[in-house]
Amino acid sequence: MKFKLKNKLYKLLIDVPEIEDYVIDIIQTNVNTEFKIKKEDIREVQLLINDEIVLKGLDNQDTVNKLGIKLYELYDEILYQKDNQNEK
Repeated sequence: MKFKLKNKLYKLLIDVPEIEDYVIDIIQTNVNTEFKIKKEDIREVQLLINDEIVLKGLDNQDTVNKLGIKLYELYDEILYQKDNQNEK
């Protein structure tokens, strides 16, 4: 499946442990990064992002912190792009 993220979101994605094992065919421009993730690996990528939200995106009171907000944005964008490809 093909994905396109702004470079800041792509950097956040790659910073999630183990994600780099699933990202292939990377094309980066000054603004965006396009890449692919195998369809059978999408669920695992979503789980890894979710784990990162739980581990680093919440403070002691389970309130979403600044990193958590960015991770949620990343998760939502991956989900949105995945769902739009499934509809076609």
